[in-house]
Amino acid sequence: AVAGGGGDGRTPLRLAAAPLVRGGAVSGVLVAGRSGGHAYDDEEMALLSMLAGQMAVALRNAETYDHLEQSFLSTVAALAGALEVGEGHPLDHPKVVGDVAAAVAESLGLGPAQVRLVRYAGVLHDVGKIGVPERILHKPSPLSEEEFSVVASHPVIAESILGRIEYLRPLAPIVRSAHERWDGAGYPDGLAGEEIPLAARVVHVADAFVSMTDDRPYGKALTHGAALAEVEEGAGALFDSAVVEALLAADDSVVRSAGAVARREQVTDRVLATVLFVDIVDSTVRAAAVGDAAWKEELRRFHATVAAHLREYRGTEIDRVGDGVFARFDGAARAVRCALALRDSLATQGLLVRSGCHTGEIELAGDEVRGLAVHIGARIASRAEPGEVLVSGTVHDLVAGSGLEFGDRGEHELKGVPGAWRLYVARK
Repeated sequence: AVAGGGGDGRTPLRLAAAPLVRGGAVSGVLVAGRSGGHAYDDEEMALLSMLAGQMAVALRNAETYDHLEQSFLSTVAALAGALEVGEGHPLDHPKVVGDVAAAVAESLGLGPAQVRLVRYAGVLHDVGKIGVPERILHKPSPLSEEEFSVVASHPVIAESILGRIEYLRPLAPIVRSAHERWDGAGYPDGLAGEEIPLAARVVHVADAFVSMTDDRPYGKALTHGAALAEVEEGAGALFDSAVVEALLAADDSVVRSAGAVARREQVTDRVLATVLFVDIVDSTVRAAAVGDAAWKEELRRFHATVAAHLREYRGTEIDRVGDGVFARFDGAARAVRCALALRDSLATQGLLVRSGCHTGEIELAGDEVRGLAVHIGARIASRAEPGEVLVSGTVHDLVAGSGLEFGDRGEHELKGVPGAWRLYVARK
């Protein structure tokens, strides 16, 4: 990955790029950019390289059109989410807008192809904000008329961006009009009523509803019912009444999943657990070296080995993260022993892994596991050297007397986590 700068000298543009390597050849480049702010640091560059590796693997393993489309949508949603975070939106805001917009489109009786367009437009409706200076986009006080005119230009910027990509070109007119109002007081063109494309009217309602249900810097999220009431009140002025009715009749499970309040209400339990992250080292390089077919077989063996060891040590697989696995255990010692056994077993297959463990309180919401402990575990794994099982001081203290041995790795700062954390390398 490489980083650089650009721009007009007044608002510097920070750029970073990482190659997508497939079958030993570069098949594309992942580029990230932001206007203003600090330059990309080493950890952000490492994250970009990891994302590029994951994108390359996702593309390589997408053997059918449906798989390829889903991989592309997930990647686009993640990158669009990175733009939204700076405004106080959660990272998954674009994806949730896309999900709700698709549910509304289905409620309206639109066909599968149109629903797909609406979903993508929901994900990408604010991508043009990449062209709005950060000082305006994140200004805490009210915008001047001149500043608002700059913000109001972002749908035009989005149209220009999407219009240059053949696969996304049909989205351009939808995204351009996604901020128009039914009464004609929207932007950028002041369209009114049925002059606004139906798909754009759907995205407008979905975005407004999801934004109301998200915590923002200037206020707490509305409840599901309160947000629907606000949208209903705007019917006939802000929004197309028929689209509002479709939102009210849409798939309730999708609509109720939107927003911060829903995420809090979904939490059914908080428990103490040990989380384990295991990741294949230099997976992109190895995939390029062995070829697609061989790499697919290696991944199959990797996941089969992980599953067998999790059964043996009574762990539960939660998610597959890139070329790695996230699991949880109800015993810290079993988690560490599982990580050590996995490292040794996978080494016999020619796979080198790094692992990280932490014990803390996690939140359980259906099949989802989240909380600060999960974030800490992932950060610890990213600090591990190839072949290492790195654990937090909490894990180290909990397994005292278990017979496990550790080496002290000293104190470390974990990005996004307060304080200094003492880490230890697990040994047999």
